[in-house]
Amino acid sequence: MRPQSTTEQLPEEWRPVVGYEGWYEVSNLGSVRRIKVSRGAHRRCVLQTALASTGYPQVHLYRDGRFTRRYIHRLVAEIFLEPCPPRHQVNHRNGVKADNRAVNLEWVTSSGNQRHAYALGLKTSAGTAKLTFAEVKIIRSKRGMMTERALGQEFGVTSSAIGKILRRRNWKYA
Repeated sequence: MRPQSTTEQLPEEWRPVVGYEGWYEVSNLGSVRRIKVSRGAHRRCVLQTALASTGYPQVHLYRDGRFTRRYIHRLVAEIFLEPCPPRHQVNHRNGVKADNRAVNLEWVTSSGNQRHAYALGLKTSAGTAKLTFAEVKIIRSKRGMMTERALGQEFGVTSSAIGKILRRRNWKYA
């Protein structure tokens, strides 16, 4: 079961989008609006979002004859959270990709983001992996009771893959 978004009401605060000052603003509730009047566009018009193939809402920003696609959660985090530490990414605390409120976002490392996804049940295996998180736990629980070869045959992977799981070279956070 996926976590649900909370509907607590916060006062909406608008700030300029970095690199688009005078053109767009983003709110702490995850809305983006145009503030510059241009042909066919109205001032203070909240932009429509598009769903990226990743499942995250995005907006198209236009300036100087060029369009740019930006994820809304990234815009909100860049403006309402502390500066992004090196090699960090945005995490949705409640696991809901469409909940882009500043209070729901945080900077985490890639591995921290993966652990969070496993903890919430949003991810059950590593990409195209043959095994699931639960199967890796079972494999580790059978350490010493069965050979790596027997475990590999039981789960349909090589004994080398089992050895890497047992030594935590693969599936480190499982």
